[in-house]
Amino acid sequence: MRILLIEDDERIVEVVTAILTEQNYVIDVAEDGEAGWELIESFPYDLVLLDIVLPRLDGITLCRRLRSQKKQVLVMLLTARDTTTDKLLGLDAGADDYVVKPFDPRELAARIRALLRRGSMVTTSVLTCGALQLDPSSCEVTYNGQLLRFSRKEYLLLELFLRHQNRVFSRGAIVDQIWSFNEDPPNEDTVKSHIKSIRRKLDAVGAGDLIETLYGQGYRINPSHAEARSPDPATQQQTLEISVAAIWQRTRQTSLKQVQLLSQMVQALQTMTLELELQQQASRAAHKLAGSLGTFGLDEGSHLAQQIELLLPTDGILLPEMQQQLAAQVAPLVDALEQMVVAPRSLLPIPQSSPTSSPIPAQSQNTTVAALSLGSPSPFLLLLDRDRDFSRSFAAQSKDYGVRLKIASTATAARKHCHQERPDAAILDFSTLQADPNSAILLTDLQADPSVPIVFLANQAGTQDRIEAVRAGGQQFLQKPLAPVTVLQTVANLLARQKTASFQVLVVDDDPTIALILRDCLEPNGMVVTGLTQADQFWDVLNALQPDLLILDINMPKIDGLDLCQTIRHDAQWSWIPIVVLTAQTDRQTQQRAFLAGADDLMHKPIEMTEVAIRIKRRLERSRFYRQVSSHIQPKP
Repeated sequence: MRILLIEDDERIVEVVTAILTEQNYVIDVAEDGEAGWELIESFPYDLVLLDIVLPRLDGITLCRRLRSQKKQVLVMLLTARDTTTDKLLGLDAGADDYVVKPFDPRELAARIRALLRRGSMVTTSVLTCGALQLDPSSCEVTYNGQLLRFSRKEYLLLELFLRHQNRVFSRGAIVDQIWSFNEDPPNEDTVKSHIKSIRRKLDAVGAGDLIETLYGQGYRINPSHAEARSPDPATQQQTLEISVAAIWQRTRQTSLKQVQLLSQMVQALQTMTLELELQQQASRAAHKLAGSLGTFGLDEGSHLAQQIELLLPTDGILLPEMQQQLAAQVAPLVDALEQMVVAPRSLLPIPQSSPTSSPIPAQSQNTTVAALSLGSPSPFLLLLDRDRDFSRSFAAQSKDYGVRLKIASTATAARKHCHQERPDAAILDFSTLQADPNSAILLTDLQADPSVPIVFLANQAGTQDRIEAVRAGGQQFLQKPLAPVTVLQTVANLLARQKTASFQVLVVDDDPTIALILRDCLEPNGMVVTGLTQADQFWDVLNALQPDLLILDINMPKIDGLDLCQTIRHDAQWSWIPIVVLTAQTDRQTQQRAFLAGADDLMHKPIEMTEVAIRIKRRLERSRFYRQVSSHIQPKP
């Protein structure tokens, strides 16, 4: 099931995400009400977890907008406001339930499960298909009573198929359903790999035909059997507590900074110099502390922060004669809060190595033919060649490396193989293609899926032949005679490059819809898009994400995109990064300013998706190539 969390406190986001991920929910996150609304408009959710105090669009207004537009998604309010009036206001706005911060992680998980059960249209709690049973309440899957073990994504895939047993899911639809908006989206080969893994495990218990492939359409349930288990309740609770404690260790400095802000406010109150900006910042800090500390086991800290928040006026600056009076009330509360955060006596355990974790195997630094599998137990290659001697030799070599191979001597036969199963790579003899009148149809089929690399073999390597090969979508051009292992090595390199060539793109634009649009047009082309709506967080996000390319809007609140571009060009660490400026302004002066500021390219809104995808992909590929070349250039001794 898919849940949207709309919350601007990053610590609450991390805790709730950890809690719900443990429960096998798919979680999307929005940091303000408007961004949350955009996601609700774009994706189907089973539940919206909604804070009341939010930037841009508050939770109550968002909830009313949902109900006014007849959207029936379940809504649970999650807020630090614990008064009867606030609860009634939220429920009257259309909320289905109400949880007050600080919350107990176990209670939150239980309340969510109860609310989803209440709102579910499924009449039975256990999903059944023949001898296969999946129990969402325990996350257990059995076949003839035997527990089956799967990864989290595999479990979600099976649950999706079993909940919709008559529906065909394309790979794109599967990604939309079980990968959250905030996760790096996988390519289609990842989905294919998960399906293969599920089938292999089901085959071990006699249910290998559970998932049926409809070629050219996707996958569906083939009524028979299925998958996964979760830890027992004690282990699950221990894992949950360890996750929450680990988050506290990582984010404790944030709480300390918020307490320091409250201390600055006290000093200003005592000297009767408190200004409105500091007063508002302190109020927001107290609000966030009240909502987060109790979640980490610091219930008294949440209570102290809530008292401070209630004492601070919500609007207007305090008169000087009232500031000292307020200082006397607030100062002891801030002192106590500071002691608690500096030396917390939390009931949460200190995180140790997770008993369920296992080391991730290191990737080999050298690409070998054995790397053809790339997570797939037997990659599928298509060879089109009329040369029988070479085909026999290639088949024997492929078998040694566990490669599944289909050999065709005509374009029609090759197309038939492709329709039965999409190949991982195609190897095409140039002379065979030129002599076959149906070769254009085959090439059109292969070019429709850019994730399938094409390698051309030719008896001669003239310039015109190479140009034609590139036009036909070829990624490598090899001249015969050559050993089959050379071809296999070339394919391995292409597949490895394809798997590791996902480019990270950071989009900085205060309009969240721009990142959504760019994600739609860039991610199918091997790019992972991250959107940032608040430019004042830019440097932290930049250093954490380490992107390959930036897309900057010009007109943003607080920070001008061209000023930011110029600053990046003067930064020793990031001066190299390609920068594309995005703007709705089309005048020549704006274009000149952009390039003077250091932009590599300029694109206009509204976005023309095909053009953007091509221009950005080409720029990224050139940038990566030049960086790889420069890394091999060593200074002379």
